[in-house]
Amino acid sequence: MVKKIKISDKHQAPFSFMPNDLDEELTIMWNVGELTMVKLDGIDIEIGKHCILFVSEFYMKLQANAGTFRIIKFNKTFINPIETMANTGEYLMIFYGLHAVNHLPKIILRDEELPVFEQIWQNLLTEVKNINNPISEALVRNSFQRFLLVSQQKHAETEFDIAIDFKDLKLIREFQYLVNTNFKDLTKVSDYASILKVSPKKYQKYLVAAIVKRQAN
Repeated sequence: MVKKIKISDKHQAPFSFMPNDLDEELTIMWNVGELTMVKLDGIDIEIGKHCILFVSEFYMKLQANAGTFRIIKFNKTFINPIETMANTGEYLMIFYGLHAVNHLPKIILRDEELPVFEQIWQNLLTEVKNINNPISEALVRNSFQRFLLVSQQKHAETEFDIAIDFKDLKLIREFQYLVNTNFKDLTKVSDYASILKVSPKKYQKYLVAAIVKRQAN
């Protein structure tokens, strides 16, 4: 189990790992090599150069037989040590949601987007060397939070094909994160709506619209 965060700059395949929901551990894989394949729960997935995968604890096994990857493995509590469900979900929504029904969450970086991600990555590599220092840990956390947010911004550009503004998309994804992480304890839409201080009817409206649209496709 990763207690905080572990960052690998050039992780060469072959390798495999098995996510574990008991560990509260998530993984990010950034392909910096050429076009390759990974196998997730027995299903082959093609990933191009500068494709970034977001692997939640709900998958069973991921295998990569070829390629070069940047990898981040982290515990959810690293994002926000003083954890609240809403605040942590703000950063982790890309790992969960309607997209997870039929494919792995991922983004593909365009050339003009690379400098932003590269700068954050270099900051992470520099700061993580001294992560046991409280100030360095805070700097790593800040850079990593930014990495997650810019990834989320990129992912939101194409995730939904229904008429929905960004504010409502954010609410839907927050709700989906909370459901995925608390379904054993909270069973009603009203429970989650109460946490995020919105009307249950609003969630139902957009969730039904999104699900119907995806089924039609």
